[in-house]
Amino acid sequence: MAHHDRGARGPFAEHLADLVGLPVWSPRQGHGSFLTFDFGDSRLDASGHVDRGAWHLWIQMAAWRIEDASTVLAGCEDTGELIAVALAVIDGRELTSITATGPALDTVFSFSDVHLRTFGLSSRPSEDDRLDNWWLFRPDDQVLAVAKGGTWTLTPADAA
Repeated sequence: MAHHDRGARGPFAEHLADLVGLPVWSPRQGHGSFLTFDFGDSRLDASGHVDRGAWHLWIQMAAWRIEDASTVLAGCEDTGELIAVALAVIDGRELTSITATGPALDTVFSFSDVHLRTFGLSSRPSEDDRLDNWWLFRPDDQVLAVAKGGTWTLTPADAA
């Protein structure tokens, strides 16, 4: 079921609250402009290798920027080299706040004085579109997804 609450309080904020205060580790660029960030204890795959963090943020179908107070460090259309430098600035920093605003739930993930800003790419999902702006895999095996059009869902990870 899609939800529309956007306040600093309420279910959406409650689903994010335990992530704030954790340091990020292993931020990386995936396919194209996709970004992933891990938080909390590592999770192992079936072969015993580190798979991801207990919390795993995946920015997928959203435009994004990494910036500090005076500089845009990287944007989603920059080179892989520039993106890697910006991700290195975030690596190891504590996540200090998460703010989602506006009708599209544009989201700012703040790491003290460095911010990752995400922006949805379209006003509404298409019928064949299965990718959301971002997913947050949680330690309870639920996925919080922010969809195009400003709705969010919380579903079991095996359904994402």
